[in-house]
Amino acid sequence: MLCSWQKKDTRNIGGRANALIAAIRDTPDTKEDVYRALDAWAAFQLDFPLLAVKRALRIMQQGGEWKRVLQVCKWMLARGQGRTFGTYDLMMDAMAAMGRHAELDGTWERIMGRHLDTVPRATFARVMSLYAQQGRPLKVLEVYGSMLELGVKLDEGMVMQVHKALTGIGATQRAEALLQEHRSVLTSTQADKGAVDSRMVAK
Repeated sequence: MLCSWQKKDTRNIGGRANALIAAIRDTPDTKEDVYRALDAWAAFQLDFPLLAVKRALRIMQQGGEWKRVLQVCKWMLARGQGRTFGTYDLMMDAMAAMGRHAELDGTWERIMGRHLDTVPRATFARVMSLYAQQGRPLKVLEVYGSMLELGVKLDEGMVMQVHKALTGIGATQRAEALLQEHRSVLTSTQADKGAVDSRMVAK
């Protein structure tokens, strides 16, 4: 069961986030050193400072500090906190950015193994997009297969990623059949875009 902290201390979130970043900025990259620094930062907080951690993660993500992002996420999970799909999505983003394909694959397998019936479509979309960006069509199709088994519907972007993956492995007939199967999704998306364009022109 995924969980999140109910108590939210909003006092000086920005300052505490900056203090977290400073605490690990010059820390050696070993797990023990990073976790020790993070534990020291959190030691005097009454509740686990989840909002400050999230703010720090966002700052480090924007700065491309993916290694630190991954370390902080792992530390948070090791302390029994932040077990949300948002955390897992961010971890997989970091792994992909650092080229840690095997670790990304393992993380996705663990997510599917532990939370099979509750994985949201947004997380399927995230990992499918990462695999597509890496040029790994077979992994894209694995994600697609899992979605089929669980009855998770594709959106337009996912349809096109699966289509590209099928085309990439030479399954052109199956790729075209996919477009026909999801014609309503593609048509409705185009209609929505047309409506938005019409409103923009009207203004």
